[in-house]
Amino acid sequence: MMYLSGGRQQKLRGRVRRTAWAGLLFLVFVFVWSTALAGGVGGVAATAHPLATEAANEMLSRGGNAVDAAVAAAFAIGVVEPDGSGIGGGGGMLVYLHDRRQTVYINYYPQAPQDPGSISFSARQERDTAKSALVPGTVAGLCQALRDYGTLPLSVVMAPAIRYAGEGFPVDPTLAGLLLDNMEAIAARPPLAEIFMSSGFPKMEGELLQQPELAHVLELVAAQGPDGFYKGETAARLVAGVTEGGGVMTLADLAAFQPTMSEPLRGTYRGVEVVTAPAPHSGATLLESLNMLEHVEFESKDHFTSSARDIHLMAEVFRRTYADRSQYLGDPRFMDVPADGLVAKAYAAERFAEINPYRAEPRANKDVPYGSPGKYENLAPASAAPTAAARQDRLRWDDDRDEDPGSARQADDPFDRWNRRKDGKSEKDVKESPAQGAAPKRETGEGRKIDDDDFDGGSTTHLSVIDADSNMVSLTQTLGNFFGSKTMVNGILLNNARVNFSTASPANLIGPNKRPRSSITPTLAFRDGRPLMSLGSPGAGRIIATVAQVMVNIIDFGMDVEAANQAPRFFCQKFDEHLFIESRVAAGVVDELKRQGHNVRVLGDMDLYFGGVQIAAFKEDGTGFVGSADKRRGGSASVLGVDILEPVPGD
Repeated sequence: MMYLSGGRQQKLRGRVRRTAWAGLLFLVFVFVWSTALAGGVGGVAATAHPLATEAANEMLSRGGNAVDAAVAAAFAIGVVEPDGSGIGGGGGMLVYLHDRRQTVYINYYPQAPQDPGSISFSARQERDTAKSALVPGTVAGLCQALRDYGTLPLSVVMAPAIRYAGEGFPVDPTLAGLLLDNMEAIAARPPLAEIFMSSGFPKMEGELLQQPELAHVLELVAAQGPDGFYKGETAARLVAGVTEGGGVMTLADLAAFQPTMSEPLRGTYRGVEVVTAPAPHSGATLLESLNMLEHVEFESKDHFTSSARDIHLMAEVFRRTYADRSQYLGDPRFMDVPADGLVAKAYAAERFAEINPYRAEPRANKDVPYGSPGKYENLAPASAAPTAAARQDRLRWDDDRDEDPGSARQADDPFDRWNRRKDGKSEKDVKESPAQGAAPKRETGEGRKIDDDDFDGGSTTHLSVIDADSNMVSLTQTLGNFFGSKTMVNGILLNNARVNFSTASPANLIGPNKRPRSSITPTLAFRDGRPLMSLGSPGAGRIIATVAQVMVNIIDFGMDVEAANQAPRFFCQKFDEHLFIESRVAAGVVDELKRQGHNVRVLGDMDLYFGGVQIAAFKEDGTGFVGSADKRRGGSASVLGVDILEPVPGD
């Protein structure tokens, strides 16, 4: 394993930070390319990287539709944002076809092999190994979406991704920081080091990053379709690489993978129709949350974070809906998911009535009970109550570890942008605010270490697209942790989605050909039957609460999409000790939350912990488009060719 001296590390870190302004245009951003709605050309694409958005706009300029653009962007972002997604991962895609008034959900999340029990697996100790990899779904899902709903040839749609992989692209500040943060893991794995390091050091901002093996695989897919990935030489190498690393994957597992096409879940929030992802993804939890939030009469006229009462009620809502999520959501191909009950208005009313408007009850998040949605439909609950042993295991290991569990080691690095590098603060500067009367958290070892899942980063990606014909796409995809399992085979970084299964939640136990529960929640909204917006976010378990809060900002507080996206956020759930909140929230509000019994933890003012929302929307008068990228990921916006630059938060 390669180690750098402290001085060399500081020098590298300084280079990354000093070049942040110079590389601003390469930061995560949304690009809005708009024409008149008539004529079939134009639209809006919001992605986490300018080159991915460029790929989407290239398809729109060719007269392609939103699906063409989204698929092009999804393949491209897997190349230029290799830490967060790629063809070795999976995701979910919500498609709305305006002329048919049809909406469909495509689940292409990674899937367990036929014989997952043939190996032992420790989610804590083996998440960064081939044992954590499940059968990838990205290629199958994107190809099926294009085949069924796109208009352009696969070779055309994949051309930008192939170009970026083969010719290379300049490393942006975000990727440079992540390569530095993951330097030891990358250096210890020769296939990763060959791509992501130069002369023994992580590639720096502005250096060219080329991925020739990945380009070859993408060319095979462009020429052969899914067979270029799931059969032939690529499949054989994947099986050999996973098997050599101690994992389980067979040629039959790859050949059998099929995306799941299903009806999305539908609900309403204060008259706005919300269409979102079905189980095992977390749209049901979003709708349950919104249904409960309909019972909140917001005290603040400006924003809910101006009122401790408003935050308290919302926090109590999220604590209950996340408890239900853990108990009832799983792969519906293998179990009965009481989705109708979870999204029933009457069930939301019952759950909201449990909330004490003045105190956090129960005090400990882990003690929040799940409800009984089964009585609101003709389904039995998804599973029996967990055993005492399972409950204890749940206390030991956070059951909401979707997508990107953090690493306690990262807390030691004051530069780690995915933790506490906000406004010049390191993790040591983060304020710990225990609830009044609560026992202080026990510390062990040399100084306090953050819990594994306290500060997991944004190692997932989301993109939103609307075209000139009012078709919409909302797409979220992931590798799991940053750089997935950190296993690269034939240029393909493989996911570590096996960690998303749980030994504590009976609804989410691993099984043959089963998909794990995931918090991804791609969402569309409609008003009076007209398309309104496409949105979603990365951020592991925070995704659901983040999307809900952005929708509250737009619908309840009348914010435009940009203001709604950048407004302060908070987060809590059943499996966290804290109510996390951004430091822009007034100290008086925080103090009152503590008096109400919440164990508050204040993070940065625009903290990446709370996601990276991408929004594509129609203007209120229906004459064009608007878009917004979350500045928590560092952003800029370009509308009608006019760049609006914003400083990077914390610089």
